[in-house]
Amino acid sequence: MTCNTSPYLLAEPPTSTGRALLARAVSHWCGLHFGHSPEEIAAALDPAAACDPEVRKDVGLASRLLGELIGCGELRTYARPFGGGSPETLPASHWELDDFRSRMALSALDPKRPFDGDADPTHWIFVSLEDFNRLAEQSCEEFLPPEDEVSDVGPARHTGAAPASTAPPSGADDRHVRLPELVRRTGMSRSTIYRRISEDRFPQSLPLDGNISVWRESEVAAWLADAR
Repeated sequence: MTCNTSPYLLAEPPTSTGRALLARAVSHWCGLHFGHSPEEIAAALDPAAACDPEVRKDVGLASRLLGELIGCGELRTYARPFGGGSPETLPASHWELDDFRSRMALSALDPKRPFDGDADPTHWIFVSLEDFNRLAEQSCEEFLPPEDEVSDVGPARHTGAAPASTAPPSGADDRHVRLPELVRRTGMSRSTIYRRISEDRFPQSLPLDGNISVWRESEVAAWLADAR
């Protein structure tokens, strides 16, 4: 069996108890955060298809973020044979990819040849519904910050005195800032942060072991000070 139709356009996508087809997860994430339809997402993941550049950028950003979450173990994935059968856990090492978009486009792979771009896929890829729902809920909380913060146009602005973190530290080694703290301090959503990084409008992250991204405290504090 081969994937002749985009999994984003299937009228009856394959199912697995307690899991969601990867394409459904990507589609839900992009619809939730960007408002894109399954048809737009399918076109954005097809290099040969005509697509709005902004939609392609958004979907690429979502593919990267979800791929990194899978790679660091935050979102478990499974492979289930075409036609039916028992799903097997996909090791995080199968997601050591430079570009996640082709895998997101197919929502399928050959588990025995996970990095062979010419290999015909044999298994559908599913994600844990428990993991995905948790991550989607967290992202929505951060996508809509408190009313006294500005979510998409700049750093958080609180009433009263400015937090001490708006000034770069002096005389101390840089500590690392993780994404949840970054969202809280800037008032921006994860997707906005990554979009600004791609546009070179925010400090670049530093990859750690396990595909975990962190930022230098001094660079974050300097950006916050400049954006005030």
